[in-house]
Amino acid sequence: MIKTAPEKSPIPPQNTGGSMAIAQEIMRGIQRVVDKFGSQNSMAAELGIKQLALNRFFRGSNTGYQDVCEWLDKLDARLLWPDQVPSNQRAVSFVSPEAPAEAKGCVSPDAYRAIPLVSLAAASIVGLIPDSKIDGWHLVSQNNPALMTRNNLVCCLVESGRQGMEPVATTGDVAVIDRDDIRVSNEKRGNIFLINDKYDGICLRRVRLEVRGRETLIIVYADNDSSPPYSVDASAGLDKEVPKVIIGRVVYLWSDLSKK
Repeated sequence: MIKTAPEKSPIPPQNTGGSMAIAQEIMRGIQRVVDKFGSQNSMAAELGIKQLALNRFFRGSNTGYQDVCEWLDKLDARLLWPDQVPSNQRAVSFVSPEAPAEAKGCVSPDAYRAIPLVSLAAASIVGLIPDSKIDGWHLVSQNNPALMTRNNLVCCLVESGRQGMEPVATTGDVAVIDRDDIRVSNEKRGNIFLINDKYDGICLRRVRLEVRGRETLIIVYADNDSSPPYSVDASAGLDKEVPKVIIGRVVYLWSDLSKK
């Protein structure tokens, strides 16, 4: 009898239609990571995976699920089941065995959620942030209108120097960043994002879109003269260019007004 190695089970190609939502989500997620690395070759080299298999995957060819699982493992991707808390957030539990009887039950921990406090550099990590990079936790109300529909949130202390953006965000302020929100608008004032700046690295900057004739530009600038404004040509497509620049949007800011 001749024994043969078992064949790798293929995952469906890209043209799966609407009935394979999880497969489509995997494809979109891996594409976002490729955009962060800049190219398939760069991602394959950095993670030590087969570039040929990655190329077949994006061309819609059948790909062994063992290959895809290897990629997801190296990206520290995780399945999120319905009974799990999304992202880095944690459930809140108040424990006070000596609390007075009249205080018990007046505040429910279900009214809050815990958001990890990390450095600006740690916030730029793709995927789940390792526990070793989490410096603490901030409690936020579940009913805060600015945050209640957002899941992939982190808190960051605004750092000194060029990484901040005075006078709006100054040293010691706490910025809440939605890492799923990288949408850029053409509003004239722009929105504040955590970005990978070509001059100052990981920092806070305003970002907006501007159309000049046939050109679509991503305009990046600070609210002061500490860093020069510049533009990124997005004519090749926003889906490709925006993830290279933007890490997430600042959606809330705790600020010490005594310093302003």
